[in-house]
Order: sequence, then C-alpha cells, then structure tokens
Amino acid sequence: EDGIRDYKVTGVQTVLFRSYSSQHEIQLNRVYLNNIEIVYTDVRRKDKIKILADNTYLKGTFGSSEYQLDIYGNININQIQIDAQSYLSKKNILADLGLTINSETNIYSFNRGKITLNEDLNFETTGTISNNEKTIYDLNIKGKNLNIMRSIKLFPSDFTAKIRSEEHTSELQSP
Repeated sequence: EDGIRDYKVTGVQTVLFRSYSSQHEIQLNRVYLNNIEIVYTDVRRKDKIKILADNTYLKGTFGSSEYQLDIYGNININQIQIDAQSYLSKKNILADLGLTINSETNIYSFNRGKITLNEDLNFETTGTISNNEKTIYDLNIKGKNLNIMRSIKLFPSDFTAKIRSEEHTSELQSP
C-alpha cells in the first residue's frame, strides 16, 4: 500500500521460464515461505482462511489453465471458517500436499495429501474442492493410528455433540 513493499521473495533456487508461441510456462523448483501470512476471504460465502506459512516451500509448473502445485512444510492455521463454521483454529500442521489446479473450472484436486496435525495426528487426504457458485468439498480424509476421542475434538461441537455425550469403552483396531 502507498508504495511500501510488505513482502520479500527470497530463496528461489530455480525459476525456469519457457515460451511456446503465445503460451508461457513458469516452473518453480523451490520457493521458500518463512513467516508469511496468507489470508483468503469470501464475504458472500462467509469463508475466511488465515494461515501462517512457517518454513514452508512450494514447487510447481504454471502456464496453462491446469497446473501442478506441491506444498511442503509447517503451516500454522489461525482460522479456517467455511460458511460461517470454524474448523481447526489455532492448530499447527506439517503438510506434504500435491495439487492439480484448474483455473477455468475452479477445481482443486488433491493427488497427494499427507497432513500431520499437532505433531501426532496423521491424515492422508485425496479428493477435490470445486469453488464455483457454491463450494463443494469432496474429500476423502483417512486417519492413521488415531485416538478417536482426541480426533473428535478437532471438529466443531455442532457436529460432535451426540458423539461426545456417549460413553466409550471399546477400542478400535486398524486392519
């Protein structure tokens, strides 16, 4: 704002720029994000995502309407609010995500998704997010060696009130 730079791009190891007739491609092999706040707001949908990328790096090839993006590293989630419902506020994750993004259809596909939440809750994620008139989340999230009661606490109380009120005495075994 007012000509004051409020960002700094450092640590770019390789940027490859190619031109094919009228089409351009940028290949980023590693872009470091350290202490970078990322905020996304959609007032109409009542969505707000506010994260801090801390010791994170991105890798991707950009140029056509469909491109690949890989995300690796530590991400501090300050707020994820979707349709006025809050999720995972004040949580830390370690991410290893592979995305295919189609800017024409606004579809984000998770080809690879490994997330460790608070250092000990491990999840694998695949699926899509379609961001058009209405955002549609079609995600498959699998937990690995999870404590059910600890995991339930991650969800908003509106979704888990009945489960929390039940008495749990059995153990679940993973196959």
